[in-house]
Amino acid sequence: MGRLVPVAATTTLIGRPPFVIYSDSHRGVYVEGVATVRLIAGLGLIAVLVLAAARVLPPYLANYQLEDVFRTQALAATYSRLSEDEIRSHVLKSAYALDVPLSAEQVRVTRGGNPGAVIVSIEADYEVAVELPGYKFLLHFQPSSDNTSFP
Repeated sequence: MGRLVPVAATTTLIGRPPFVIYSDSHRGVYVEGVATVRLIAGLGLIAVLVLAAARVLPPYLANYQLEDVFRTQALAATYSRLSEDEIRSHVLKSAYALDVPLSAEQVRVTRGGNPGAVIVSIEADYEVAVELPGYKFLLHFQPSSDNTSFP
């Protein structure tokens, strides 16, 4: 094997070159220090993905929990005599507890059917603003649930 000969190098404040380009007749030219740069870039990418997930996932989890509240309220309201406004009030309290930006105008509650088969439907339509460094966007959610009682 031939001897490695430094072709080019730059120095830093501590006197150690961050990159040294070596050349020999058998292996060609290669750069020492590239693995460190790749490691730092990879860790940076992972950090960006974790930050994005930390900002985007909570609204999805809150929406999932709100859909569960809708199912529970629709089931309970099917077999009780709660009015549409009372059902809406229960839903809004739960949404507030989950930090979901929901107003009374965004929640539609319908109660219908006949005395033998009651149908309760709960629907909502809302958006959540998500801010990432240098980028803002809206997530749109439309949770809903309905339940029918059978004689």
